[in-house]
Amino acid sequence: MKKYFSLLLCVCLFINSLGQTSNKDSFFIVKGKVLHPQQDFWEFAITDFIGKRLVGVPIDKNGCFFQKVSITDPQDIHLLLNNDATIIFAVPGDTLDISWNEKDFATSFKITSLHPWRQKELDAVLEIDRKFKIGTRELNQNLHNSKVSDAEKFASIKTAFANEAATLAQYPMTINSRKIYADAYFKYLRFMHSARLLTQYSLSYADLLPREKIDRLGLSFKQNELNEEIFYQSPSYRTYLYNVIQSYKLFTSTITLGPNPSPKSNLTLNDCYLGMALLGSSQVIKDWFLCSVIESVFRQHDFTGAEEAYRQFSSQIKTESYKTYLQNFYTDVQRLRPGKEAPAFSLRDKDGKTVSLSDFKGKVVYLDFWGVYCGPCISAIKNTLPKVHEKYKGKDVVFVNICVDVEEAEWKEKLSKLPIDGINLLASGWTKNPVCQAYNINGIPHYALIDKEGKIVDNNGPLPHVLLSPQTNLLDKLLNR
Repeated sequence: MKKYFSLLLCVCLFINSLGQTSNKDSFFIVKGKVLHPQQDFWEFAITDFIGKRLVGVPIDKNGCFFQKVSITDPQDIHLLLNNDATIIFAVPGDTLDISWNEKDFATSFKITSLHPWRQKELDAVLEIDRKFKIGTRELNQNLHNSKVSDAEKFASIKTAFANEAATLAQYPMTINSRKIYADAYFKYLRFMHSARLLTQYSLSYADLLPREKIDRLGLSFKQNELNEEIFYQSPSYRTYLYNVIQSYKLFTSTITLGPNPSPKSNLTLNDCYLGMALLGSSQVIKDWFLCSVIESVFRQHDFTGAEEAYRQFSSQIKTESYKTYLQNFYTDVQRLRPGKEAPAFSLRDKDGKTVSLSDFKGKVVYLDFWGVYCGPCISAIKNTLPKVHEKYKGKDVVFVNICVDVEEAEWKEKLSKLPIDGINLLASGWTKNPVCQAYNINGIPHYALIDKEGKIVDNNGPLPHVLLSPQTNLLDKLLNR
């Protein structure tokens, strides 16, 4: 892999002169204050090498908050504020001070860092977000307009990319400049991929930045390049790779998808074969892709495809962190296969009474794992679940709502303010709670269906709005057995 010695020298100089917190830190801190908060928490989503995490941040009675979040490499953060998402990024060792006034968000929102060079980076990505957010949304919509020619679509992408590059060029080079430029480049490559333009046109910083800057930061990116350094730095690059491999639009060589491909071939297997063939020159990127694909299908779809892919490809993963992750995940998920006995649990309700899963034998059980500091959970509880409960009123189904993210007092206070029918139970501690561990709850909301015999039907159960669909859903089928 090509080494960019000038960039590494720049990084070393910055670390020595500015006293940056060592990247051995495996976390960053977000803290700050909200004036006139409208609720007692806010949220952000953070990218990871596999999936994303939604982090709920409690706001105390004085409007203050403090949260420590695990991280090992630069990751993008989507701040879910003011009914929008503001995108920045965090690095290991960061302390980000965020403040705003709910009554005047636009002029009061501020993010500050302890280090001047990090402040420059934050200012750069915040300006990009402010100046180009609406434009890139509109651009993405226009790319799917059949009346717009490919040439016009590419011209729009190239213009937007050039404008973003010009904005970034106004800021000085810092430790993470290459990541910032890479994020921009691969964001627009994702647009080209979405519009099926990758084989017709190419995008480059060559005509937009001085040659010296391109060489110093290593910005001579290629559309079909496997770059492990950028892989670790840029979530945008990882998303681009994942999307391209799955849809197979960038590469033009013919690939046989397994020994005996058929029209009904396993799509998960196909993705894995593509990953093996197209990412073979980088073991770590190939391993990441295989792990991501298999884990994603286990979490979101049926077990059959993921099971076969795991059997064939888990032994191909050599990177220890991904190998261990997938092995542990696979072991955990086996107890949740359809037809297995649902993990038993006993939890207390709001009156202190112990309620067990076995109490509901003979009825279908719809489990709803939710959190007080989970926006999508609260939205479903307020807007969708009351209609679901009304639809299935009097039928052999029990709705069990399990709160995971707070202690008893805060849970009871929230229950008093929500229209949350059904059986309400508390499993505080979230990922440390045995019930959450038993059902592999790493993100909320999470729904699961258990049949009348107490066996798992689907641990990735239908979302509440699906239960309101006029079409027959999985819950309907269970009730009609």
